Amino acid sequence: MLELTAEEFAQRAFDLNLIEQRDLESVWGHFGTRNVPTEDFQNVLLQREYMTNYQVERLLKGEKAGFYYGDYKVLYLVGTGSFARVYRGVHRETGKVFALKVLRKRHAEKPPETKKFLREGEMGLKLKHPNIVPIYEVHSIRHTHFLVMEFVEGQSLREFVQIRRKIEPAEAVEIMLGIVSGLHHAWEKGITHRDLKLSNVLMSSDGVPMMVDFGLAGIDGDAGNARTVDYAGLEKLTNADKGDSRSDIYFTGCMFYHLLTGRQPLANTKEASRFREVVPLRQIIPDIPLAVESVVNRAMQIDVKQRHQTQLDLLIDLRKARKALDPEFADGSANQAIIDPSQMKRILIVESNEALQTALRSGLKKSGYRPLLVTDAERAQQRIDRDVKSADALIISLASLGKAGLELHRNLLNGSATGKLAQVLLFGKSQAKFKSKLDLPDHVAALSMPLKMSELREQLAKLLPAD
Repeated sequence: MLELTAEEFAQRAFDLNLIEQRDLESVWGHFGTRNVPTEDFQNVLLQREYMTNYQVERLLKGEKAGFYYGDYKVLYLVGTGSFARVYRGVHRETGKVFALKVLRKRHAEKPPETKKFLREGEMGLKLKHPNIVPIYEVHSIRHTHFLVMEFVEGQSLREFVQIRRKIEPAEAVEIMLGIVSGLHHAWEKGITHRDLKLSNVLMSSDGVPMMVDFGLAGIDGDAGNARTVDYAGLEKLTNADKGDSRSDIYFTGCMFYHLLTGRQPLANTKEASRFREVVPLRQIIPDIPLAVESVVNRAMQIDVKQRHQTQLDLLIDLRKARKALDPEFADGSANQAIIDPSQMKRILIVESNEALQTALRSGLKKSGYRPLLVTDAERAQQRIDRDVKSADALIISLASLGKAGLELHRNLLNGSATGKLAQVLLFGKSQAKFKSKLDLPDHVAALSMPLKMSELREQLAKLLPAD
């Protein structure tokens, strides 16, 4: 570590474009002198979010590179893998936050691996689906190669399961519907994943599963990635071609099994026997619904001809399982056209009551909407401020949020970009008098609790007519 005075530290940060002059002057003004302990100076920088711990630590190590990738300033390291590191970064002009996936130096010096990384990035540009983390840019600057992606607030599906232990069948089916819908979209474009595992699915803060790393598994070769070894072992056992899309289906079944049981179906060994020695699902969960069990069992058939043959087949079976678990889902042929989630109206639910969150989310999904969820008014405001197009309408529970919810409603009405954004306000019994005094514009509806889902559907249909 470098031993620097506060002034020396400030100069290095300024020279590396990590902090602006006006922010430095503000910090010096806070102290009233420049003769301050370096640690105290750094603490103020961190408290005011002028710099991050990651930046401070690298600067103290004497690093001069790795703070910027193109037009993006690195805020901190999110994760690291065998061939790439992922950073949270911010665009220096717009201030928007992104994820930066950077090829590690040892691979960047190998042209074949660099070429593959960039090719897979270009492939990812074609995938536009709510359940796939979008890639916006692919860059190759001298020996530095990186992808600019959406930064997903949340955790990996692996972390999600570690916390929850196991997922109830109905929720697991919903998660898998999102994943398989994204895989079907990719399959239609001739793209398979080849690295399906829980850690390659991110669960956003809104509860939406989003996949990453399409096709990137092979960059290390068969020896460098455990899942790549699994794919190769399965295909060797079944005499399937490398790249067979039904291999993705098998490992999709493995993820479904893991969600339901809380444990991996395959033993941690390279022996081919691990594919034949999977503990039956019903042995672990005696009361597993037959409709759910049958989906997992078919997806994980050793004989490729006995599996679902396409992602669409798997998607149809998952829809059947969802309907079996909840008959209230709309009737219709199992072969009806799959709704493109990107065309669904997005409803941002602002509700702090957990029971109501669940009820609203379930009801909206059944009605063909894409529900998003935040638990407080401040986070909802921040989300809309970042991207006003992130929601087509808001449901604001004044019954739970009170004055904070009302302030959100008024802020949206008064905003130049949000003034016409559709809103549904939910009032509690004690708020009836207040509700009657409000003069609401046509794009804002008011409903009283307890709420009937039919009333909510009716209001949303009026506020958001079909395109």
